[in-house]
Amino acid sequence: MEHFVKPSYGKMWHFCHNSQGICYSSISGKLSSSYEVLLPDGQSDFDVIIDNNDWLHLVCQNENGDIIYMKRAKDKWEQQTLMQSKTKENYPKNFAMILVGNWINILYTLQYKNSRIIAHQIIGNDGATPEVLDYIDGDFSVTKDKSNNIFVLYQSHTYGNFGYMAYIWSKKEWSDFVAVPVEGAVTNPHIFVDKSNILHITGVLNGKIIYYSDIVQNFGEGSNPVLMEKDNLYLLWETPKEGKIHAACSADNGKNFSNVTEFMAGRFTSAKIYAISYTSYETSCRTNRCYGYLTDGSVNFYLTPDFFNISRIPPKPIGTEISKDAKDLLLPSQYKSDTKIILEELAKISAKLDNLQKTIDNKEEI
Repeated sequence: MEHFVKPSYGKMWHFCHNSQGICYSSISGKLSSSYEVLLPDGQSDFDVIIDNNDWLHLVCQNENGDIIYMKRAKDKWEQQTLMQSKTKENYPKNFAMILVGNWINILYTLQYKNSRIIAHQIIGNDGATPEVLDYIDGDFSVTKDKSNNIFVLYQSHTYGNFGYMAYIWSKKEWSDFVAVPVEGAVTNPHIFVDKSNILHITGVLNGKIIYYSDIVQNFGEGSNPVLMEKDNLYLLWETPKEGKIHAACSADNGKNFSNVTEFMAGRFTSAKIYAISYTSYETSCRTNRCYGYLTDGSVNFYLTPDFFNISRIPPKPIGTEISKDAKDLLLPSQYKSDTKIILEELAKISAKLDNLQKTIDNKEEI
């Protein structure tokens, strides 16, 4: 997936993956710089975000499957290996990053025996250790609320349900799993917290778009739904066979949606999802995914074309978003650069889930 990153002022950043690895360029108005290769053996599943200092943070894996964290501050890239792979194999890890103050939260999946697990890791000044959350089927989506609590939405292999867990920042611990009241396996999960601090959930169930906040609502056939907040809440999805993007608008925080609107990208191009990141100064929209299409060498976003308008002067400081709880977060002074810590966490979670495992038919012993 291509990523557009918007600093507080100056110029945009575009990140992509091609045969040369992970590459990036800067965009100023309609002009784009030449692409630079950031990591030649970087794989296509990566995530990149920006903080209020306009520092870039990127997580990915290399060709050996090692997890790599990179930071760009003051025009200089720094690189750190968070975990070394013992198998020397790479596979999709579904990386996602969430910023809380100065702490970088990274979530990703790992293969363990014949299953996949989801892990959470916090990057600070003194390193980090990963924490195993659950066994997972498919991909996941993450967001945070105004209290800096982190929510991860996924299909739990352990519980056999679609739902989420929350990292309670004030307690520095994960909550129990909360199931969404739907029957069956949900794919393409997307979770979002609006400016009123209301949690919104969407995904695909039996080939159709579902939405959940207080109640489950069903939309038509489609895939890859995303949630966006501009003047109102918007739910967008695609129907690949038709080449159309669909949107439904809610003016009452998801209780009711308008009739579905269709968008066409154009005769010679198709629309697709782009990942976006921005600072707290951004006002054009709130989301981490946008549908857009390429025209005349530039990307246009549906519903928020002004995202690419960037200030030429620095904004007035708005202060740091880091809370007392964030400052109190204690991280170990050292981290383990291999998979030993993951195995230790797996032993803990396996013990906790032992009773649940007995209720799952044909579950492989872990």
